[in-house]
Amino acid sequence: MADFSPEELSALERTVRAAAQLHEQKSRRSDGVYTRFFHLDHFCDLYPDLSVKYTDYPFMKTECLALQRLYDLANKDGDAAPLVPRVVHYFHGSGEDCWGYMIMERVHLREVSVDELCRKAAEAVLWLRAQRMDFFGSLGGANARHTVFQGGKAPKVFTSVLAAQEYLNVAVRRVQGRRPSWMPPLAEVTLEDEDIVLTQSDMDVSNFGVALDGRAVVFDAATIQALPKTLADYTLLRTTTFAKAVSAYVFDTHQSASLLASLNFASLDEVRRRLSTGDDDLGVDENGNIKHAR
Repeated sequence: MADFSPEELSALERTVRAAAQLHEQKSRRSDGVYTRFFHLDHFCDLYPDLSVKYTDYPFMKTECLALQRLYDLANKDGDAAPLVPRVVHYFHGSGEDCWGYMIMERVHLREVSVDELCRKAAEAVLWLRAQRMDFFGSLGGANARHTVFQGGKAPKVFTSVLAAQEYLNVAVRRVQGRRPSWMPPLAEVTLEDEDIVLTQSDMDVSNFGVALDGRAVVFDAATIQALPKTLADYTLLRTTTFAKAVSAYVFDTHQSASLLASLNFASLDEVRRRLSTGDDDLGVDENGNIKHAR
């Protein structure tokens, strides 16, 4: 796609703002799922190959950074990687317009069976899991996303795996202190020696697709995270029905059974239940230090 001149960018921004206002009204009135994503040619036929996502700034900014980073990783691997939408332009409003707008190249999808989508999603997941990262959490610098955290989002931007591990283990100790004496003790969660891989923490069917050329497509970079392998495995085996179906193309039966029976999974199950009951940072700061006794 050709670059835009400054004048063309200004015109594009005006069009996107106006289209977002119309989409917001239409989406809120609809009986379907409310979403802040649309293809621009639904409102202006001058842009048949652009899609727009918008939400409150700075959330959109961090997602834009995440998508750019993911695109660069995929671009290095060429056709061996899933297709990732390219960011064409980002801008944000001012005054009453508090939205950030991310304009992307539109990915045209083909319709496939559920089984084929699961298989293609697994190809994307395996590519993500093959990436080795040197940090914990969001590609855009936001709070880590994972189902074990309250509301699916870490309470802090943890600075390391060890910091996140300490947070989870404070929760383990709280749970252990309330368990009946006849129940077996919980093991502390151990993540520090694991590879940090990429994973799609929101294993929803809408976050994957199949391009016209047959390549897998990955959407929603905001929920693609750099996480220790145990947390990536947990996402596949302990979240959505779609995730479980995809996992069948990632793990064999023995591998799945072994992971589901692991001490880490047993402790994470309990932590997930504990953290679902309230918004609590457990007195742990972003570096994993306990701030105060609770």
